[in-house]
Amino acid sequence: MIRRYISSILKDYHARLGRIERTSKEAVWANIYHDSIRDSTSLKALSISPGRMAASYSMLFILFRVMSDYRPLRILEFGLGESTRMINTFMSDVGADFHHVVVEGNKDWIDFFGNRYKTGTYTDIRYMPCDKVMINGVSVNTHVDIPKSEHEKYDLYVIDGPNGSKGVSRYDIVFMIDSFSVSDDFIVIFDDYDREGEQVSAGVFLRLIREKGLVVYTGVYSGEKSQLVIATSKYRYATSF
Repeated sequence: MIRRYISSILKDYHARLGRIERTSKEAVWANIYHDSIRDSTSLKALSISPGRMAASYSMLFILFRVMSDYRPLRILEFGLGESTRMINTFMSDVGADFHHVVVEGNKDWIDFFGNRYKTGTYTDIRYMPCDKVMINGVSVNTHVDIPKSEHEKYDLYVIDGPNGSKGVSRYDIVFMIDSFSVSDDFIVIFDDYDREGEQVSAGVFLRLIREKGLVVYTGVYSGEKSQLVIATSKYRYATSF
């Protein structure tokens, strides 16, 4: 009885320490992000609300550095939100020939977002409903049309949707594996990589990509949440900004 009580106290203590550590890291990323965008008048003026279900500061920093250092012209983003606003603001500011596709499975959220923020001509928000698919015995939330419709090639893939599933999560990028070839150059960012489901899906994607003969580099950024960056040689420094 006493052992169980002490074990429970220690478990709670370590959980609290973990939350404090993640919060501290996120505060550091917030400062790094704001320092990084100092020369961007548009991004400095953009009011954003990171954290919780939205993109964290570590995620926003990665996106800013990828956009500013590499200028990916073709972007596919799963999940509509604060990261969409940041990418769209950067594109509007730079004015290059960007093509930004956002796949979102919640029609009400698309309407709510559209009433608050206008994305202009660079960003194409596409509603793709979600359904449950069994993958390795796990019920996974996926976009039902992804296997058929999103097989174009992109320079940047942002995986922050649909809503996560336990065990296996955000598997849509794996469904798109046939669209990748050994000559491709790309960056893939898995958000919420601190969760088991995203780790499993990212692991499957990495295995299949390497089986195709692609050489890729990886790096993990950790704050309130974690992100895994996967990059081919052209973009390899995105794994260690």
